[in-house]
Amino acid sequence: RDMGKALKSFNGALKIDSTKIEVYELVGQVYLLDKKYAEAVKSLEKALSIAGKNPTLLYNLMIAYFESKNYDVAIKQGKEVLGLENVKKSVLASVYNLMGQTYEAKKDYKNAVAVIKEAIDKNVHNCDSYSIIAHACYKLGKVKESSSWSKKWEECEKNK
Repeated sequence: RDMGKALKSFNGALKIDSTKIEVYELVGQVYLLDKKYAEAVKSLEKALSIAGKNPTLLYNLMIAYFESKNYDVAIKQGKEVLGLENVKKSVLASVYNLMGQTYEAKKDYKNAVAVIKEAIDKNVHNCDSYSIIAHACYKLGKVKESSSWSKKWEECEKNK
């Protein structure tokens, strides 16, 4: 992957028209792939300043904050998406899943379980959700429940 070449092209496009939300979003995604999270945040924030409350942009911003270990802000971004109307079910599932991962990273296993249940409700085929909830339940001392979720994770993985 030649991230520099892609960024150069995108920056050229922004010089022509600096109001292109899609270009800022793509620049943000390139920075995410390149693990340059601060730059991703800047680009995605710029896109949001033009587009307003956009669930996909907010989710990508949530990823940038999560990856930079800024967990409280990641959760805030997730809650902002959940507060919007007419968000695609797939985006909601992804937001709930990432919120679960974020709560787990903060060692807040109770909230991790709650939001991962929502993620599973939105998308039963995301095997990662079962793994996260199994681990969170185990950390809460709910061994039987953890075992049940682990079995569901194994089934999910088998059916991929």
